[in-house]
Amino acid sequence: MVPGSIAARPRGARRSLLRGAQRGRGTALVAWDSEVEPDHEQCAEQLNTHLGGRWVPVRVGSMACFHTSGGRVGYFTVTSLSPPEALSQFTDITVTVWELA
Repeated sequence: MVPGSIAARPRGARRSLLRGAQRGRGTALVAWDSEVEPDHEQCAEQLNTHLGGRWVPVRVGSMACFHTSGGRVGYFTVTSLSPPEALSQFTDITVTVWELA
């Protein structure tokens, strides 16, 4: 596990809670470096022009675009992280997943 990193496999939920040392798994993730939330087209462009990974480093406020195994595009925003020394590691995220066109 990599502390301070996350990979999400959200499934259509608006809000999700991931367990683990601020890391999970995903199909493709690309960090979103703007402070403004991306729209569907921006995330699709980011995923098509940047090499996606299975995890991204995060902090509170971090955003990342993702592609699901079902072909959907979405993004998440990290809303809180448990301290690295905590016995239970939790990452709260807000998730948006767009419907297929």
